[in-house]
Amino acid sequence: MAAKIRLSHWAFSLLLIMWGMTGPILSLASANHPSLKKIEISGPSNVAEDSSAYYSCKAFYDDGSSEDVTSSASWSEDCWYADISSGGRLTTGTVTRDETCRIYAVYDGMQDSLAITVKNVAKAITRLEVEGPSDVNENESAYFKCWVYYDDGNWENVSYDADWFEDSWQASFESRGRLVASSVNSSTWIRCWVDFKGIRRYFDVRILNSTRALVRLEIRGPREIKENSSASYTCAAHFDDGGTEDVSYAVSWSEDSWYAEVSGGGRVSTGEVGEDQWFRLTVHYQGREDSLQIKIVNDINSIITRQPTRESR
Repeated sequence: MAAKIRLSHWAFSLLLIMWGMTGPILSLASANHPSLKKIEISGPSNVAEDSSAYYSCKAFYDDGSSEDVTSSASWSEDCWYADISSGGRLTTGTVTRDETCRIYAVYDGMQDSLAITVKNVAKAITRLEVEGPSDVNENESAYFKCWVYYDDGNWENVSYDADWFEDSWQASFESRGRLVASSVNSSTWIRCWVDFKGIRRYFDVRILNSTRALVRLEIRGPREIKENSSASYTCAAHFDDGGTEDVSYAVSWSEDSWYAEVSGGGRVSTGEVGEDQWFRLTVHYQGREDSLQIKIVNDINSIITRQPTRESR
């Protein structure tokens, strides 16, 4: 028991010695390292949509000193229309109205937050554009799109937000941008328009009578082509209701020359000719035919600069 008492006494003495040595050191360390009292976020309280802003975080200590801890703090936010990076840079998305958001910074166990407002920026509409077919067959439907353009250079599809109208009983917009055509005795033009936030765009649509008859075909394109070159031709179909339709990819194309070749889309390529050559370009469609006389022009300059072949030497 006495040995145990002496061991406890020595242990207690050792503790006293150690405290005597380290106590001043701890006091000195405490004096050289002030305690953190709070952190504080600084930055704008309003940020425009589709933009960015920078925030900083400062730490305040009990000795009155402070330091910037922006890059050391942990940053976060509580909204889906904004995102803050590790360096305190906030990036905002698009909002349809002003939205509130709170950002947070955590440093050395301390936290601060700041409420901000993501501001909806009113953009001026410069124009509306309608995308869709100019012809719709009777008893069928077609879809149209409405694009709005803003003064900041951006644009967006507002087909489902816009209001669609027509001035005829021969067709009606039954859903956002879907035009349904009724039966017509002959092909008829109707006036349509779209309205978005008070801005209107007018456009015309022709309701095609399905029984209209094809009157004639017409090949359109140049009457001359240089040798070793190419040119594009189109074919228009003319109907008894006065309407026309591009049928370039629906017709059958042919030519009657060794010096030319036509593709399915009306592209004519020519070969080399010793002198000007004529050929006939022909189309067939629904029992109708049209043809066009075309001259392949011998290029005099190419003859002058042309190198002799092995056979001509």
